Amino acid sequence: MTAGVSAGLALSLLRPAGARGGASATAGVAWALAMAVGNGPMLTLGITDPRTWSRTDWAADVVPHAAYAVAAALVLREVDRSRTGT
Repeated sequence: MTAGVSAGLALSLLRPAGARGGASATAGVAWALAMAVGNGPMLTLGITDPRTWSRTDWAADVVPHAAYAVAAALVLREVDRSRTGT
């Protein structure tokens, strides 16, 4: 949960700084952030090594992060719409 909130916070802070794009670009950035904050600490602490992961392991990691990214992009799109009134 902390990783998701951290990624969402980082993504929302990038937007006022001019880092805007379409839904696909936002989802891509959200996915990269989610992967980094979700896996970075485990890599740093030596808990896991993605080089040893199977395809199933990768799917189990990538799919939820991708779903999070799509949801985050859609939420931010709606936030932008509510601010601009469009």
